[in-house]
Amino acid sequence: VTIPVEPALKGPVDAKVKWTSPTLPRTALYFRTPASALTSKDGAVMTVLAQYLAGATSPLFKSLVLEKQLVERLSPSFVDHRDPNLFGLEVRLKDEKHRAEVNTAMKQAIDEVAKGAVDEKRLSDIRDHLRFGLLMQFESPSEVAESLAWNVGILGSPDALERQQQQLASVTGKELIAFVKTNLTEKNRVTLELTVDVKKEAP
Repeated sequence: VTIPVEPALKGPVDAKVKWTSPTLPRTALYFRTPASALTSKDGAVMTVLAQYLAGATSPLFKSLVLEKQLVERLSPSFVDHRDPNLFGLEVRLKDEKHRAEVNTAMKQAIDEVAKGAVDEKRLSDIRDHLRFGLLMQFESPSEVAESLAWNVGILGSPDALERQQQQLASVTGKELIAFVKTNLTEKNRVTLELTVDVKKEAP
């Protein structure tokens, strides 16, 4: 069976969705990225990069969530896939008026990595947290089995989880920079804006 290769994204793509029920506005910045595979470190790099850019220890989180308090929630969006998928940053805004500033901040965080600005100490801490945090999640044989099965299903090898953890342990700052330069580009970008448009009922 020959599986067709997914064509490259013809980006950038800007999508807008209006919600007609009361909620907070949201914005998301995605990039089409390669599939995860044991023959490449892309999956491990993306796992680390997601936390580096938008995890709780990131300058972006500190600025938007804690200091300026422009957003209610900031989180990375990535999980390993057998096929090319979307890697991104997702935000729940406190107010629509902050959208432009938040979008700019997310792009600046990505640009800083592309320019070579990587905090090696924080990178090391993230690698350790991802590896040892996974082990601490296992509290029963069924949880271990589920994790093993999930990784085998995506990566296609009985020792997928072990090899994935080895890849995570060896992710470098240079690999983050190279990945961002190659994949987190304008031609791969998808921006999603969710706005709130609640129409008042006539009295």
